[in-house]
Amino acid sequence: MRIAQIAPLTEPVPPTGHGSIEMIVHTLTEELMRRGHDLTLFASGDSKSTAKLRSSSRLSFRSLGRAEVLMEFSHTVKAFREAAESADIIHNHTEFFGLGIRDLVSAPVLTTIHSPCETPGALDLLKAFSSSPCVALTHAHRRNLPPELNVRFVIPHGLPLDEFPFQAEKEEFLLFLGRLHPIKGADLAIAAAREAGLPLVIAGPMDRYLSPYWDEFIRPHVDGVNVLYVGEMHGAQKLDLVKRAKAVLFPIQMDEPFGMVMIEALACGTPVVALRRGSVSEVLLDGETGFIAETAGGLRYGLTHLHEIDPHRCRADVAERFSIGRMADDYLAAYAKTPSLTQKSSAIPELPRGGTVLIAGELADFFGLPETEAMRKLELAPHMLARAFFEADIRDEDARQRWYGGEPLLAFELASRSLDDTVRQMIWEAVAQGETIGARRWLSYRSDVGNLALAAPGTVDVVEHAGPALDFIRWRLARRGHTGAFVASDAVADLPESAYDVITAYGALEREVVPLATLRSLIRLLRPGGLLLISVAYVSAFDQPWVPEAHIHWHRNLDLADLGLERLASSWPQIFRRPL
Repeated sequence: MRIAQIAPLTEPVPPTGHGSIEMIVHTLTEELMRRGHDLTLFASGDSKSTAKLRSSSRLSFRSLGRAEVLMEFSHTVKAFREAAESADIIHNHTEFFGLGIRDLVSAPVLTTIHSPCETPGALDLLKAFSSSPCVALTHAHRRNLPPELNVRFVIPHGLPLDEFPFQAEKEEFLLFLGRLHPIKGADLAIAAAREAGLPLVIAGPMDRYLSPYWDEFIRPHVDGVNVLYVGEMHGAQKLDLVKRAKAVLFPIQMDEPFGMVMIEALACGTPVVALRRGSVSEVLLDGETGFIAETAGGLRYGLTHLHEIDPHRCRADVAERFSIGRMADDYLAAYAKTPSLTQKSSAIPELPRGGTVLIAGELADFFGLPETEAMRKLELAPHMLARAFFEADIRDEDARQRWYGGEPLLAFELASRSLDDTVRQMIWEAVAQGETIGARRWLSYRSDVGNLALAAPGTVDVVEHAGPALDFIRWRLARRGHTGAFVASDAVADLPESAYDVITAYGALEREVVPLATLRSLIRLLRPGGLLLISVAYVSAFDQPWVPEAHIHWHRNLDLADLGLERLASSWPQIFRRPL
């Protein structure tokens, strides 16, 4: 079978850091290759695989040091286009990106939903793509997904057992593996270990934006004796800790779709003591491979009864239920059934002549980004009612290096046409002089601010996440949704864009938020300034009073004092209000 595996760009495949999706893609790909199937892996260029590797990005986000959502769109679109030419089945691991593109290729597509998808934005997106056959990781995961989603298979993760060292004799310490995030419960692990009278080793990355959690709940307890923090660990170092630990604590505070930490521990013969959330009761056999507590206080019982757990039973359960062989068998069976389950969406209504561009809200709602990241990630996004087609490649390797290696250009402001020259000049001065606003960095190249101001000041209000110009290309907004090839006669406009190959960014907003004419004006404004447009916010409430109030989008953590624009409060109150 000719199979295309499409991985996200977050980590290389296999991951060098924490990346359960990329690890599953790797183990599944290698097992299917071993069985003689013909696989193409679409992943970052720093990936390693025995399959044919295709990549539009030389580096993963881990290697870049930052995430670029539009690069993810570009990667996914190119992967789908190439895979559709020869693959018998496309296995999409990019979730939302691939789901939106799925209607545009003829090959059958199966999507594995790896994330919990608990935010309202994520749930709305999944509902919009309900015709695409999907895989959930556990029955608990399936129950938490929207009922409209076309979940046809439940396939738990598997792992190659021979890569996990077994040790029956355990040492007198407990282990917590995972991000230092409240939803992972490291603070609960500390309390449980203290009650059980056992030292705790904490291994996992600390999110910089969660330093208050670290400062208040974790660091005061780290003494190097009772609580030891060893940072993020991978590979042999991590497995050495896991195999020696008396137990792994998994006090999860969210409905975990699966929980790779649990089966990795069991594979090493190490029992798991966990809270009953999400998939836990499907992965652990209570009293046989670990203990499941109803409350944080109940973790102590499991920790004081670890002598009842046989390490050999833990490993045998992984061999029986969570092997890579079983997972591969399940996916091959799903691949065989997917063509008959695939239905092209026919529920995308036609847009009115002239077209309408719709703008997505904060991507934090979609992807669970921290607010400091969400501030920088509003995306130009046609609604599901429309499809946008971008065609471009970065011009040369030098340009690619400049884009990857330079300071990201995150935000700048354009004044409303309704403001007089004095107020407009105040805005430009504040932007040009403002280096930081909280964790948010402003335009790096100050000369570009002046270029934009001189080119056509006041066309729109807010432009987000600008970057250096590369190759400008033509962009077409489709009048209606498509299957198969894009037809030029279906375009309502040809617009210049730049340096990315993108399709179907997602939003869940109402129609007619930003007129196409405004977008044309915006791009005419940006081109003389030598900047790459990635996203825009909304036209002025003064100029377009019909724009719904909820769509006048401003960031939660910013106010006029932060911006140094207190004098504008009386001149432009509707634009600088806080959002709903």
